[in-house]
Amino acid sequence: MGKLILLAVLAGGGWFAYRHFTGGADYGRSTDAPLGTFEKIDRHLIDAKFVRSETSVEEMDGNLVQRIPGAKVYLYQHVRKDLEWTDSVAVCLDERGQVRGVGARFFTGRREFSPGGPPAESFASDFWMQVAGAKPDLKTRMRGQGRLAEEYLEARWAGQGLKGEWLKRGMSGRLDGSVNDSVTFYTKE
Repeated sequence: MGKLILLAVLAGGGWFAYRHFTGGADYGRSTDAPLGTFEKIDRHLIDAKFVRSETSVEEMDGNLVQRIPGAKVYLYQHVRKDLEWTDSVAVCLDERGQVRGVGARFFTGRREFSPGGPPAESFASDFWMQVAGAKPDLKTRMRGQGRLAEEYLEARWAGQGLKGEWLKRGMSGRLDGSVNDSVTFYTKE
């Protein structure tokens, strides 16, 4: 039992050192590619056992692709058998092949930010920390009134020609343990 605890402590320490000294995964971010390169993001997601498919803007839902008209969209899915749920990451490219948007949707069940967890959450957390430079500052918001009111958490970030948004919503309109996360980053152009 003591060896198991020591192994867990060493693994956690190794993860912390990796994140602290390397800044996380290499997404190919630079001044010319503020959201990274498709090749680096694609390799990272494939290595994390996501399944990639190409889709059209018309077939996608959500805010990300609406902000990037004419985008080529690659959808990465990771099936979570424990929840019978599919987490997803979308990468949107403009006509030149530049990454113009990155989004993720996943189930956490938590109100707070977490740097770990299932693959989509780990990717979104690492990507947010690298692009925004800090964890998301989630604020409680309410939409609507009375029994139809929806409670959710929201963080917004803008800088370096980019915008980011992290939303946590409950399935029943309340943040009661059935929390779904939606994370998007896109260029302001």
